[in-house]
Amino acid sequence: MTRQPGVGAVNALWGRTIVDQLHRLGVRHACISPGYRNAPVSLAFAHHQGFEIHTHIDERSGGFFGLGIGKMTGAPAVILCTSGTAAVNFYPSVVEAYYSGTPLIVLTTDRPPELRQVGANQTIDQIKLFGDHVRFFAEVTTPDLQLTGYLRQLINQAYSQAIGAPAGPVHLNIPFREPLTPPKGEPGLPFPATGDATGAEISKRVWQVPDLKHLSADIRKHRHGALVVGPMPPTAGFSQALRELSIATGYPVLAEGASQVRYASEIHGQAIENFDILLGNKGFQELFQPEVMIRIGARPTSKAFTGILARHPGRLYVISASGLWDDPDRQAGAVYAADPTGFCRALATEVGSQPADENWLAGLRKFDRQAQEVIRESIAPEAPFFEGHVSNLCVQLLPEDGVLYVGNSMPVRDLETFALAVDRSAPLTVLSNRGASGIDGMVSSALGAAMATHRPVLLYLGDMSFLHDLGGLAAATEALNLTIVVVNNNGGGIFSYLPLADESDSFTRLFTMPHGLTFRSGAELFGLGYSQASSYQETRQAIGAFLHQPGVQIVEVAIDQQVNVARHRAVHEALARRLKS
Repeated sequence: MTRQPGVGAVNALWGRTIVDQLHRLGVRHACISPGYRNAPVSLAFAHHQGFEIHTHIDERSGGFFGLGIGKMTGAPAVILCTSGTAAVNFYPSVVEAYYSGTPLIVLTTDRPPELRQVGANQTIDQIKLFGDHVRFFAEVTTPDLQLTGYLRQLINQAYSQAIGAPAGPVHLNIPFREPLTPPKGEPGLPFPATGDATGAEISKRVWQVPDLKHLSADIRKHRHGALVVGPMPPTAGFSQALRELSIATGYPVLAEGASQVRYASEIHGQAIENFDILLGNKGFQELFQPEVMIRIGARPTSKAFTGILARHPGRLYVISASGLWDDPDRQAGAVYAADPTGFCRALATEVGSQPADENWLAGLRKFDRQAQEVIRESIAPEAPFFEGHVSNLCVQLLPEDGVLYVGNSMPVRDLETFALAVDRSAPLTVLSNRGASGIDGMVSSALGAAMATHRPVLLYLGDMSFLHDLGGLAAATEALNLTIVVVNNNGGGIFSYLPLADESDSFTRLFTMPHGLTFRSGAELFGLGYSQASSYQETRQAIGAFLHQPGVQIVEVAIDQQVNVARHRAVHEALARRLKS
């Protein structure tokens, strides 16, 4: 009589099948958090030779680490956890992955159905835990030797949804009964001879090029327009395709830092580089008056761009690579779900050659040069030190193959204004978590990006964001090359620019939330390099030195927030005076 394999042995085979199928599909990174319910899958990853395994005490950090890998490579990493609140801690990274179109495979393990809703320990409702923030969800059946073919097919389904189009997070909830592992010394079960097929061949879905006749006709009727590029993932061939579209339409490019094309040489001659600060100037507004705007990627960070939309409704066309209806201002004449590179090339072909209004473009470029002069004066080494200096140094000091990961709140905004593209001679990859624009998980995201590349990575963020993910530094190793530049202005500096800002105790306590901390001891706790700077020269020297050293280092830049606010206002005032003269 044949002895039936025990539950632990079947669990082990189930875990091995999951891992084997993921490897067949090309997944190479697994971010694993501690727990026992996930033992069948964790051990399968450990015994497989084809994965880089990254361990994370904190699931939130582990989720963002996997997110950073996905943003850097365009390929999904796996994040794996035990049951209960561990799974809930993945939620912030899942949300960011969904709204930014970043591929991510989420594996949560669970108690079996009979232990749910009866008070079993570490058991919560994990069915569709992430709601509509995933591209695909499945509750995996409990392990069964007869269903390994079903399991492989299910993983194929999830993977195909993760890689797009559109790309994003997928979630498999995997229940296991005890005993979770087989008795010590018991031989493992082989993969079944039947049901071991990989299932349907996986091919990445691609966007269909939409009908562009209406848009191209609108372009031919209007000589004044703009190509506005918001946050986007790195996309092969996009900068050249954008240049072709700019030439064909005669429309200048307005590209923000996280668009991947702001620092691309292909568009330097086509761009209005300093559009963010110029859009707030009345003189520029009067000349600009765009009749057609084509927005590619996510909504730009610039609030001034929103003001332009309010003054020119009905002439906005949105190209969304996220698959979302990306029109929060309700101003779009059409929203196209399309691959940006293919869209630009197809539209350039459809338009043909639209004669540019050279006098209009010359006027815009004159404004741009004047803004550039004012900004360059504000960040000169001898000028009073403020955050604008820091953002520019982060861009200018990164080597040709460098990657900038920029934090939310003030860093991403200062990048727009002060990190001049014209002063950088090499292209730059700029990553950001602008999907949901949270300050959480930035350290872990940058560590994941650094793990996925041999290129030097610089994380530029504020002190509140750094504190929010301080525990993420536990994943820092000597194998990574990451320089973290923290602007410490003792609290939430961005709130100082809002209308509610004043000197009252309530504003300080409820919004700025000063912490009075410095981060040297945090660096020492995790064994990381550290330098503190409070001037232009000190900051330049510290960043330059750390960028050429292996490992993870922290540069803490002390900024006086009152001086910082005053310097920002002074730049806008100087620009207004310059443009009047």
